[in-house]
Amino acid sequence: MILIGLLLVILFGYSLSRPFGNKFSVIEDLGLSYILGIGIFAWLMYSLSGLGLKITLGNYLTILILLITLFYLVFGRRFNIFAKLRKLLGGKVFEKREKILIGFIVILLVIAFVHAIYWPVNVWDSLVLYDFRAKVISEKGFFLQISRDFEYFAHYPPLTSLAHVWIYLLNGSNPRILYFLFFLAFIGVFYAKLRERLRRFSSLFLLLLLVSIPALLHHSTFSYTNLPYTIYLSLGFIYLHDFLVDKNTNSLKISAILLGLSTFTRQHEPFWLVGILLLFLYLLIKREHFKDILISIVIFFLIYLSWKIFELSLEASSYGNPDYVLFARLGFDQIFNLKRVYEVLVFFYKNILSYWGFVLFLFSLNVAWDFKKGMDKAKRWFLLIVLGNLALFLGGIYIFSLTYPTWKEIPDSAQRLSMFFFPLFIYYCSLSDLVNSSTKSFITSLPTLRNPKRLRP
Repeated sequence: MILIGLLLVILFGYSLSRPFGNKFSVIEDLGLSYILGIGIFAWLMYSLSGLGLKITLGNYLTILILLITLFYLVFGRRFNIFAKLRKLLGGKVFEKREKILIGFIVILLVIAFVHAIYWPVNVWDSLVLYDFRAKVISEKGFFLQISRDFEYFAHYPPLTSLAHVWIYLLNGSNPRILYFLFFLAFIGVFYAKLRERLRRFSSLFLLLLLVSIPALLHHSTFSYTNLPYTIYLSLGFIYLHDFLVDKNTNSLKISAILLGLSTFTRQHEPFWLVGILLLFLYLLIKREHFKDILISIVIFFLIYLSWKIFELSLEASSYGNPDYVLFARLGFDQIFNLKRVYEVLVFFYKNILSYWGFVLFLFSLNVAWDFKKGMDKAKRWFLLIVLGNLALFLGGIYIFSLTYPTWKEIPDSAQRLSMFFFPLFIYYCSLSDLVNSSTKSFITSLPTLRNPKRLRP
């Protein structure tokens, strides 16, 4: 039953992406189907529950089937999922060096999969919040009504909890498989985006780098919000970049949905502001696609405000995030504190830069190379995305340090929040000529791994 329920969610996500065209690669299409499907399905649960529809297996199986049927009737010609699956399963001829990289990736994924399905939910925040409220909702059938009565339920947006609810409604006992599937779908989409700009070996090399990052791999095995948030936010910026560079309006709308779903996963972190500001900058420079940008902003705020309005409607101020209120009460001399700036920079250096490690080094090396060789608009736009988020991240730490005396005692929280920079750093490398030229030199230095009869340009 769990398999059928998850397949319906994936098919629902596939249906949602049909209005945006049918030009996605096979892996990208399948990955987006899960990422969009589980996110929008959770949002529908939340919205319809607020309107009084009880969360039961029968109700939401019916809704899924009806929506999939509706999309098929409207966009039937674009429903070529079986043809795409045949193409995916048809197989490709990989060279030995590529098979080695694929082998390492598969080994890491198998380890993560076994860990995810073997252990039950056992991490504190999930036990007492994300998974606990999912169990209550699956028994009671509502979210909004319960959250109003139990203050602790209202602290975080409910995307992951409602995804857990679906597993419990399907008579499952371990929702951790959802996070492995998030990771699997993510690396599929990420690889597809790399292949748009790099040869296959270079793409697999960067993909292996992404999969082998301990933080991401570890988070694919337990039920925190950080991995889904990282996925929605980073892919949202990557698809936004597609629009800024290639004027792909379908990518813009997908970006709006992904960024919106990131706020339905975690909302207190305003990194989405970078996307809005870049769209305004684009309008100032290009003065085009105003209608598409407006539609995308409406899509984003439809998802964002659905939770924000509920949060603001709660009577007790303790339900919300008091950071901004506390910050507004500070005096000028407290806000502009050079000593605190220094302390924040030291904290950032010791706990974040070291956490990013080799990936940050590789990103910095590519940026330095591009400054020397010259930057095209693709690199400039994405560097703006990275630097904008970096500035917001540092500013957030600074504000947090002014409002919480114990801010230095939770570096692991800041590290988890900074996870979304990993895919951004790696994706920037795919835009740089340094990766292609370096991997090409590496390939030519390994003649024993090549088959002279099958050399390709």
